[in-house]
Amino acid sequence: MARKVNYRHEHYTSAKVVKYAPRHIARLGKLHTIEGYRWRSQRSFLGESGQRNYWENTHERVRIRGKNGQCLFDGVCWGYPGSGPQALRAILMECGLSKATAESVAFHAPRHDEPGVDWKIELNEDGSVHIHFNDQERMVA
Repeated sequence: MARKVNYRHEHYTSAKVVKYAPRHIARLGKLHTIEGYRWRSQRSFLGESGQRNYWENTHERVRIRGKNGQCLFDGVCWGYPGSGPQALRAILMECGLSKATAESVAFHAPRHDEPGVDWKIELNEDGSVHIHFNDQERMVA
């Protein structure tokens, strides 16, 4: 039995994601889903008085699941014109999506404030692609 792929890219820069993503996406085999999601973590630092100070940090990440496992990528984002969405477009095209579909998700997908999935792409066995934005589904041939 082949070893499952469970890769997490945490270099936090779009340029490094674009550089390293293709080799890891290729390891996943047949792709099933791609999703953009956010979560919160608590960070802290020690103040001058010695008291620990806390704050919440929101993170965005893309998860790509395939037959052989999953890859998680930080350093990409969506819903605005910038380097994060440009990196996402490159990753989505590496996953086999057309440029038009990749740009639709990268530059126009909604971004939310709360943790959860902002968008999800299903790559079906029949070759069809379903994109879900906030419970709205769009089918792409």
